[in-house]
Amino acid sequence: MTMIFAGSISRWLLDIPTPASIPLRVLSRHRRVVNLVDDEGRMLALAHPDVGNGPFHILLAEAVPFHNLQPGLEAAWAGDELQLGPWTIHLSHAARWDPLLTPTRAAPSPRAWARARERAHAYITASLVEDMRPPAIARLLRGLDALCEEGGQGWREGLELLLGLGPGLTPAGDDVLLGFLARRWMQQDAPGPEEASVWRTMLPRTSRLSAAWLEHALAGRFAEPWHQLYQAMLAGDDESAARALARIASIGATSGKMALLGAFSMP
Repeated sequence: MTMIFAGSISRWLLDIPTPASIPLRVLSRHRRVVNLVDDEGRMLALAHPDVGNGPFHILLAEAVPFHNLQPGLEAAWAGDELQLGPWTIHLSHAARWDPLLTPTRAAPSPRAWARARERAHAYITASLVEDMRPPAIARLLRGLDALCEEGGQGWREGLELLLGLGPGLTPAGDDVLLGFLARRWMQQDAPGPEEASVWRTMLPRTSRLSAAWLEHALAGRFAEPWHQLYQAMLAGDDESAARALARIASIGATSGKMALLGAFSMP
């Protein structure tokens, strides 16, 4: 067995009631991230340090190659150790990271929103949808129009139109919805229990990984760059906000940019 050490772990993972051992299997493998799922469908992401913290992430202390971790490979989490193929990953010294985006009830100023929106739109270009078919593009635009509806009452139509729209592990429509939820949490307009229930009944329509991201977003748990953006906007720090926006925009091929589209389409 090869010993590997975790650098940080999402506090949400530590709050999961744990039996003696949780069986897991590899759902998908990427260059910097391996996604695992347990028997109840809960996700765990094992990631390189440069990926940054996330709602269901364990960051390794050092980057290691993932090429031998094939989808379907079995794993087990028991106490402070995660057994994954030839690895024993030690968690006992990992820093605890809180994925809750808005632990304090404060919203950025209108000026901070306007400045962030202006910068975000530099990443939102027509090329974002160049790989989508015209009907999908039309549906995406209708979904955005619904989310932008005055009074915030178009979320249900937007959800119907956007959820699962597009190819990939996190479809483009889902990325837009994640950004929309991030905006609402930052503006202290988080979905109430009834609305969240509607979202959750519809999540099986999309991929398992994408549903996990949206499930966490409904509960106010987001990846680290959104935290950096929120804190910078609260502080009125335009330079730090610009760095956070750039970091979000760099997520995936278009996922981060689509999320910015969902967060900053409306004024």
